[in-house]
Amino acid sequence: MWLILLCMLGAAGVVFWWVVRPLRWGWWWKGAAGVVLVGVALRPGWLSLAGGVSSMAPVVPPWVLHVSAALYVAFLLLFCGVCGGLVLRCWVLCRVPAWRRLGVVRQLGVFHWVHAGLMLVGLVLGAVGVHAALELPRVRVVQLPFAVREPLRVVLVSDLHVSATRSPEFTRGVVQRVNELQPDLVVLVGDLVDGAPECCAEVLAPLRELRARLGVFGVPGNHDYYSDYARWRPLLRGWGVRMLENEHVLLPQGVVLAGVTDESALFRKLEGPDLGKALRGAPPELPVLLLAHRPIVARDAAPRGVSLQLSGHLHGGLVWGLGLAVAVLDAGFLEGEYEVGNMRLFVSAGAGSSARTPFRLGVPTEVTLLTLVPEGPPCPAR
Repeated sequence: MWLILLCMLGAAGVVFWWVVRPLRWGWWWKGAAGVVLVGVALRPGWLSLAGGVSSMAPVVPPWVLHVSAALYVAFLLLFCGVCGGLVLRCWVLCRVPAWRRLGVVRQLGVFHWVHAGLMLVGLVLGAVGVHAALELPRVRVVQLPFAVREPLRVVLVSDLHVSATRSPEFTRGVVQRVNELQPDLVVLVGDLVDGAPECCAEVLAPLRELRARLGVFGVPGNHDYYSDYARWRPLLRGWGVRMLENEHVLLPQGVVLAGVTDESALFRKLEGPDLGKALRGAPPELPVLLLAHRPIVARDAAPRGVSLQLSGHLHGGLVWGLGLAVAVLDAGFLEGEYEVGNMRLFVSAGAGSSARTPFRLGVPTEVTLLTLVPEGPPCPAR
C-alpha cells in the first residue's frame, strides 16, 4: 500500500507541475488545487483508513465516496494524458534541428488546452461511470443447452457488493427484478457484501424475499471473506439462502448442484475451494451444475466432468475496451459464455460494483436469466 501511495503522490506531482503550475492563477489558488490533487491521489489510502472489518468497505458518506470516485477517474485520465504529452514532446524535439526547437516548444504550449479538455472529459466520464455503477442491474437473457429433461429457468446473481453506502431499496429492487422472472432456481455466486453484518445486514436483508421453486443457493466470494464471512453465514441461512461450501445437493430434475468456496478463505483460516469434496458422492451419471465465484476454477472443473459452471468476480472488466487486460489475470475469462474442454462456462458481469470504487463504463450491471434447455445424452461419468 505504501508503494502505491508513493506512486500516486508522484503522479499528483507530475499533474501539478505540468497542468496547475502554468496556469495564470494566484499561488493561493494553485496551492488549493495542489491540496485537492493530493487528496484525490491518496484516495486508496484514506479509504482504507475509513474501512471497518474490511478495507474494501469504506465507512464514509455516500456522496463523499461517489464524488471522490469521479474525481479519481478524472485524475487518472489527466495523468495518462500528461504522460502521453511528455512522450510526444520528447519525440518531436528529437526529430527537429536544434535551431528550430525553441519555436517548436512554444507551439507545444497548446498542450495546456489539451490538459483542460482531458480534465473536463475525465470529470464527465467519472460522473457517468459512477452513475452507471449505482443503477439497478438490467436483465440479460441467455439460453444454454444442458442435460435436463425439461427447460430449467436459473437466475444468476453475482457481485452485489452491498455496503453501508447502499440502501435496502437497492437490494429490494434487485430482488424484485429476480422474482419477476419467476425462476425455478436462484444462484448467488459470491461477493454479496462489502462490510460487516453490523453495518450492512439491514441493507442485504431483502434477500429473504427471493422466491424460486427449487430454492436459493449461493457460494461465497473473496469480498465476503474480507467482510467476515463466518458471521454472515448464519444470517444468510436464516434468510433462506443455502450456501454450498464444497458440497452439493440433488435437484428433482436429476441435476447435481455443487458449489465451492473461494481461495480467500485460506487467509481467514477457513476451508478453501475443494472440488473433489464438493462432488464426492454425487451420482456419476447425472450432469453437474457448478457454482464458483472465480471463473478460473473452470480449469479444474472441466476435467472432472462438470457440465456447466456459473461464475462472476471480474465485473466484465468494468470499462469497455480494458477487459482484455483484466481477462489476462483470469485465464482469459471475462464475461459471457466460454467452452472449456467439454464444459460450458458462463461468467456474469455482476449486479453491482465494489463499494470502494463504484465505477462502470460501457459494461452495465446485470442479473442473468439462464434458460437451460434439453440437449443430447448426459455428460460422461466422472
